[in-house]
Amino acid sequence: MPFALPLLFLFDLLAAALTFSTVSSVPMWRRSAITAPVRVFIAAPMTSLALIVIVAQLRGQDLLGSDYPVAWVLFLLAAVSVAAAYIAGLACRFAFRTVTPRVEEWLGLRPFLILQVAIFCGGTLSLLLLLLLATSLAHLIWVSGPHWSAFAAGLVGGVGVLACVLALLRLRRPEQYLPRPLPKFITERIYSGTC
Repeated sequence: MPFALPLLFLFDLLAAALTFSTVSSVPMWRRSAITAPVRVFIAAPMTSLALIVIVAQLRGQDLLGSDYPVAWVLFLLAAVSVAAAYIAGLACRFAFRTVTPRVEEWLGLRPFLILQVAIFCGGTLSLLLLLLLATSLAHLIWVSGPHWSAFAAGLVGGVGVLACVLALLRLRRPEQYLPRPLPKFITERIYSGTC
């Protein structure tokens, strides 16, 4: 099913945009406004595909038309993608906590400028994706499915767009979006020089 790959990619982008809008709306989660969408973008495709195939096989449906245990291969790939998403989140935390302050100092930029640009780009991209994809999804559901689902999709998209706009309006204080420090055991290994 090659036609399903672009759809999976679009739903992955939509999931990352919804994650950004949700995380940036809750004050205690704002430090994950960069790392959470990155993790969702990496982990969501293989994880959702594996869950769909495994649930279908448990119900006796064979979506892939093969006797080979493809579902368990997908489950293994999903586990690998979740691990990769965790590592990518740690890399983002390291970059914004350690690398960007040094780059800003070296270039003579004001503090948190790179973080501000990252949140601006992520918020704008999420806003555009929610405007385009959520409205398209709501229209498709309206044409081919129950109307209440179309209203729900439109409402979720509208709330997500509003959350992205509010996140962009809070950019005057970008330090609230600064990712949390790395876990202590990683910090000790990086900065102590001992392995």
